[in-house]
Amino acid sequence: MKNYFKFLIFINFFTFFGEEIFSQYTNIEKFTIENGLSQNSINCIIQDKKGFLWIGTEDGLNRYDGYKFKYYRHNASDENSISSNFIHSIYEENENILWICTEYGLNKYNRKEDKFTRFVNLKNHENSIHHNNVFYIYKDKKEENIFWVKTFLGLEKFDLKKKQFTLFEPEKDIFTTEVDYNNFSIIEDTKQGFLWFATKYGLTFFNKNYGQFKRFTNYRLFSKSISSNHIRAIYEDCDTNLWIGTESGLNLKSDRNTFKSYFFDKENLKSAENTVNVIFESHNKKELWVGTDVGLKLFDKEKRKFISTGNLNINDRILTIIEDKSNILWVGTNNCLYKIDTKKSKFILYRKEKNGSPNFTSNDIRTIYEDKNKNIWIGTSDDGLNIFNRKTNRVTHYTTKHYKNKIISNKITKIYEDKKDRIWLSTALGTYIYNEYSWTFTPIEEILKGTENKIKNVNTILEDSKGYFWIGTKNRLFRYKDNFIETFEYSNIYETNISSNVIYSLLEDKDGDIWIGTSESLEKFNPETRTFKHYNHINTNLSRGSVLSLLETKDGNIWIGTESGLNKFDKKNNTFKVFTEKDGLQNDFIYEILEDKKSNLWLSTNRGISKFNTKTEKIINYGLKDGLQDYEFNARSVFKSKTGEFFFGGLNGFNSFFPDSIEKIQNKFKPNVIITSFSKMNEKGKSEIWKNGLKLININYDDFNIIIEFSALEFTHPEKNHYKYKLEGYDKDWLEIGTQNYANYSKLPYGDGYLFRVKASNNDLVWNEKEFNFRIIVKPFILKNNIAYGIYSVLFIIAVASFIIKREQNLQKENEVLKRQKEDSKKIKKQKEELSIKNKSITDSINYAKTIIEGLLPSIRFFKNLLPNSFILNMPKDIVSGDFYWIHKKNKKVFFAAVDCTGHGVPGAFMSIIGLDLLKNIINQKNEEKLLLKMLKKKT
Repeated sequence: MKNYFKFLIFINFFTFFGEEIFSQYTNIEKFTIENGLSQNSINCIIQDKKGFLWIGTEDGLNRYDGYKFKYYRHNASDENSISSNFIHSIYEENENILWICTEYGLNKYNRKEDKFTRFVNLKNHENSIHHNNVFYIYKDKKEENIFWVKTFLGLEKFDLKKKQFTLFEPEKDIFTTEVDYNNFSIIEDTKQGFLWFATKYGLTFFNKNYGQFKRFTNYRLFSKSISSNHIRAIYEDCDTNLWIGTESGLNLKSDRNTFKSYFFDKENLKSAENTVNVIFESHNKKELWVGTDVGLKLFDKEKRKFISTGNLNINDRILTIIEDKSNILWVGTNNCLYKIDTKKSKFILYRKEKNGSPNFTSNDIRTIYEDKNKNIWIGTSDDGLNIFNRKTNRVTHYTTKHYKNKIISNKITKIYEDKKDRIWLSTALGTYIYNEYSWTFTPIEEILKGTENKIKNVNTILEDSKGYFWIGTKNRLFRYKDNFIETFEYSNIYETNISSNVIYSLLEDKDGDIWIGTSESLEKFNPETRTFKHYNHINTNLSRGSVLSLLETKDGNIWIGTESGLNKFDKKNNTFKVFTEKDGLQNDFIYEILEDKKSNLWLSTNRGISKFNTKTEKIINYGLKDGLQDYEFNARSVFKSKTGEFFFGGLNGFNSFFPDSIEKIQNKFKPNVIITSFSKMNEKGKSEIWKNGLKLININYDDFNIIIEFSALEFTHPEKNHYKYKLEGYDKDWLEIGTQNYANYSKLPYGDGYLFRVKASNNDLVWNEKEFNFRIIVKPFILKNNIAYGIYSVLFIIAVASFIIKREQNLQKENEVLKRQKEDSKKIKKQKEELSIKNKSITDSINYAKTIIEGLLPSIRFFKNLLPNSFILNMPKDIVSGDFYWIHKKNKKVFFAAVDCTGHGVPGAFMSIIGLDLLKNIINQKNEEKLLLKMLKKKT
């Protein structure tokens, strides 16, 4: 009996956690005002035929293109704006028309014209809508221009062609005073063509043929009646089943007009978890997403029961749900908008979730290993060893706290399996070998004889082809065989010794050489000569930093992971080649390297995982949205199983995957690319001129810059969508621009031969060859068109004729000038003869004046007699200058003057003569130098 009881517990355990593993959602995003939404309360969402998301809030209509939100709000001064910011629902009629139901009026939005047409209640107009609080609109399946509109008063038939509203009022329960909830959908069922809509009085349908209402209500004494009168959601699934969400339970209507009720919380039927606000069928058609007052639930249609949503912890009030074309679930709540990618994740994630499952002691994974029984051994940073059974989700703990499964230290540094299938476990305080029969660990010193000291803090272990065990630790390198252990340590005495005691990685290559990654360099040990060869960033171009990982690929090259890049060592040419972020790596810090069957390298880094194609050297990077445990991984936390499954551990759990399956899981949805903005810049500034549906754009010659923005409307990872474009008539080839979602052109030459073409891919580089294109015409300056060229032709003829006439006139004038010049030359010749005579007379007079001046100036000998140490420097500018010098002695006084007279030439010379004479006379009359200048000025 006891064994039977244990078996039941095991079955329940397996069933519960099996659902947990199945339902894991790793790519969940949250959008709020901070991310660009106009308001956090999300009332409705649709994806239109082009691929845009339209989101109705209590403060405006939002359009989302994967990069940004565009708002549509009421503007009192613009009659073409939306009538109210409180949006109840959105309905797409076709690619050009959206209908928006608001708290004040019905709106028809024309996307080509970017205008809203309002339909509001007009008091004196019988055909207008009867109430402005409009909840929902639905187009009739049979009649082209007929719409059905749900307002506060009831159901209205809207004839779009006649612009006429007809009101149908259902019977109301005067005793029900509660306010209607926000979900107001109208469903036209497939089987009978009835219109079904929710009310607070019960489930109501409308027979269009007879204009009659009928209602289904709750009867407490009848178990097959609907579970509550307050209807909040109606949904018809792919099998034409009608599902009804009520204030208390989910209901399925049968063809016999009976109901089957389902409750998430069966113990408390009035629980908020049983309040169904919205229903939406999953893309696999097997489940229903059910939004309640306290979160999102999942209902299995086949098993007819609610199932676990795993780690999907959304506790807000759910108001609306849709699933877009690429299987992304968009959930609107009263607090935010959630984006949940329901596609299968590329990487399987294992970590302890908030609900405590799986029961790992820690998510910081330092080393990882899979045994022959498919159990995963997880060594944590400070919380011991976990042995994880993925089938049962069961975890066995080995820590210092456990009595039976006790180990000496909770810091696990390395798990390794040798060729004898023994499992080595290294900790911060010692290394042990696992006994699978007793589930205990024995110190390595008791098994491997010859070891005196504890071997601890092991980073790496290698059993080479000759049976040696190489053990790299944080403080030295050991080699063990046949009960003999050898130690290699750094010493600055011998150059052939190892360059560092901190050992991170070990590798034996095909030639039998041992490669050692240390904190300082890469070492190659030759077992025959017992010598080390050192490689570092000083003597080679090996990237700087610790060598954390080593791998020899099938082609014989050695790949080295360091703190600053991935390195390829070509043994044939003895050269290194370094790959870094500049070459496309997500991050330069390379922890571990694994090689798959197709010679691709898989690298764990500080920024996710990178796939490196060794043949093409192309790189694909993966991040959190691909299902990774975190951006940062850990050294030594890596394992490749015998079945080819890869394991990488990090700070927040570990990932597993089969490399070949990554391509199979890729996103195959081909996105529709669309222009979201076209702006131009000129002297007046920047202006936006794009409108939906445009195929031709005119710009002017003086628009010196244009910017074209585009978006691939696929929202899995929009930041990873790729683009290429070409401007026919300007670009010779297609320009592949990666994830950049805009094109920029400066000063396009005028012309009408430009065709802009753009294509896009999704996040997994699946391209949609269907392009979006439109034509650009650059208008020339106003004087560079056909009319202007005609005017230019006429003006040219006039100019040529004018030139000829003007030239004839100029020739006549030139002949007259020549005649006058001949007469003038005769006169000039006569004047020259007269001037020559006059010039000779003047020259003679100047030379005469010069002779007089030189005769009056004191001689050098006279100067020497009066002033023995003197000399004379006389350099007049003209032949005859107004400058002179004078010296005289009287009564033992020597008088000297250097004078600059006013005037030059002959007049200046006369002034000099007068000055000389006056000085001489004044000195003879007066012997007072103080009066000399005063008298000289007076007499001149």
